[in-house]
Amino acid sequence: MMKEITTSIEFTDSHVKLLELRWARGHHAVTFFESVRLSGPEPEALNQALGQLLSGRSIAGPAALIPGRYAILKQITLPSHNDDEIENMVSLQINHLGPFPREEIVFGHMILDKDLQGYSRVLIVVVQKENILFFLRALQKQSVTPRYLFLGSQGILNWYLFQKRVAKLTDAACVMIADVDYDNTEVCFCHHDKLFFSRNIRFGSRDLTGERMEFFLEQIGLTLGAYMKENMGPDITRIVVVANMESRLQLAQKLEEYYRVPVDVLTSLDHLVWDRNTGLSLAKKTEGLSLTRGLGFLLGQGHAFINLIPQEVVHTQASRIRRRTLLRFGAMALITALMGLGVLGAKIYKNKQHLQMVAEKLSETESRVEDAKKEIDVLRTFAKGQQQRIIYVDIFRELYQLTPGGITFQALSLNNQRVLSIQGNAANGADVNLFQGRLVESPVFLEVNLQYATQRVRFRQEYTEFKILCQLKAREGDDAP
Repeated sequence: MMKEITTSIEFTDSHVKLLELRWARGHHAVTFFESVRLSGPEPEALNQALGQLLSGRSIAGPAALIPGRYAILKQITLPSHNDDEIENMVSLQINHLGPFPREEIVFGHMILDKDLQGYSRVLIVVVQKENILFFLRALQKQSVTPRYLFLGSQGILNWYLFQKRVAKLTDAACVMIADVDYDNTEVCFCHHDKLFFSRNIRFGSRDLTGERMEFFLEQIGLTLGAYMKENMGPDITRIVVVANMESRLQLAQKLEEYYRVPVDVLTSLDHLVWDRNTGLSLAKKTEGLSLTRGLGFLLGQGHAFINLIPQEVVHTQASRIRRRTLLRFGAMALITALMGLGVLGAKIYKNKQHLQMVAEKLSETESRVEDAKKEIDVLRTFAKGQQQRIIYVDIFRELYQLTPGGITFQALSLNNQRVLSIQGNAANGADVNLFQGRLVESPVFLEVNLQYATQRVRFRQEYTEFKILCQLKAREGDDAP
């Protein structure tokens, strides 16, 4: 049985890190770690560092991790417990959650909790697309195509969950994790084993000496203040410091003095096994550096991650797979033809032996051709499904433009007869009439019927509950959604 080795490539402002991990004898073993320090902020410096790091190594489908400072994390509350409805609501509201247009961002979301009143708290992650493409282009120049791209803060959470499980850490309702790297520190707030907020501080292990440690503690205080001011979660009950440096105990002592909560001190490699081939030099290689984020992904692949690779890149990768499949099919056909010619030229000498060899090779080739055809069918089905989703985007865009400010949606559904059902609440009945009138005038809908508009009272406040059915106009070339 082959040993499973997984790989991560982490980018920071000062280093590029390559990490490999495998599961062996009931333990996670670090089989390889190397880092290269960047000579500057220019793209050429990143390309040079990657070239040096990946020289002579063949890496297939690694995970790439980018600094948390590139992301905007925003909590919102949505009136639903249904995952599909929440996803649709997030898509409708994403234009209002950041300074960039929708086409210039990549976003994802995670559900943090659900209350008894039918509301869900959701964490939305937004990253400017150009920042993601910057790292993907650098990897592409080294012929590396990552399957995943994540924020470092996601890795920190999963590293902490691993430590809780293996090291039996004291459970805490809300924990603040400070992961100290060479020139930055990622501060994460986790409640009930979910990431509620994170912030990147531009102070790292190289700064934690003398009076600069006071500046570091000041930034921790500002981060904690922002977390509490925005009501992003409950008060912290424990602090975890992750640092590979001698002054980590001093830092933990000051944090405990400042905030009067218990502090745990760990290193990135705690409770992990080093492969004997890495040697004792691994301790020196990681001095002042953090492996927490890369290890967190490799240790927690069963957990939910937000993959930030843009959809157009995913489609491009699918096209490459299809081309490789077709090339493989052509190569098999060419091999078959060459084998046939060889048989014809040599059948005078070893007719029986060569015919037997051809039969065996043809059987193997047919099996591979069938596998190739199945892959092509899957890709075609995937492409067709992606095209059919366009109608939903058009509907959401039209509803966004037509909906008055006093209306909120509770449910949207589209059946096979192209009838769209809209259920929601309005601050007053006039908003319902205004919304119905706009739907009637819309070029997207044929028939608009108000099923009901009922006055209700909640928490001493009146509102109108309504349901509207709309028949979608058919477009040339449209199939049923």
